[in-house]
Amino acid sequence: MNTFYESMPLPIYLLLTIGGSFAIGIYFLRRTYEYPTTLIFGTTFLALSSLIAGIVRILKEFNIDGKYSIYLGLAPMPFVLGSILFICIGSYQKVKHDESKRRVVLFVSIGLALIVLYVTLLTIFLVMR
Repeated sequence: MNTFYESMPLPIYLLLTIGGSFAIGIYFLRRTYEYPTTLIFGTTFLALSSLIAGIVRILKEFNIDGKYSIYLGLAPMPFVLGSILFICIGSYQKVKHDESKRRVVLFVSIGLALIVLYVTLLTIFLVMR
């Protein structure tokens, strides 16, 4: 079953993943004094997961993945999970003194955590099947 990203042409996909990871990395690394350290870690993990997704697509496109193709597709997952965790913690640290913004960040963080848990369990279930 082809997904939207698998059916996307390789140059456009690489532009989005690898170019996007460099754009995110450069933006946040230049502004480290404006954001909490955990938010910088989260965006760095997000950039790394995007970069790894581009590398995985190159390996799959040229059939270099071999017998580890299932596990290779899961390679960006730890960075995605870490990025969501660190971005939620960093966002909370940034707005901890504003009551209304803090409440929004908590609700969004709980929602993201539930979505990530669902997607992770679904992915593990599909891989193990």
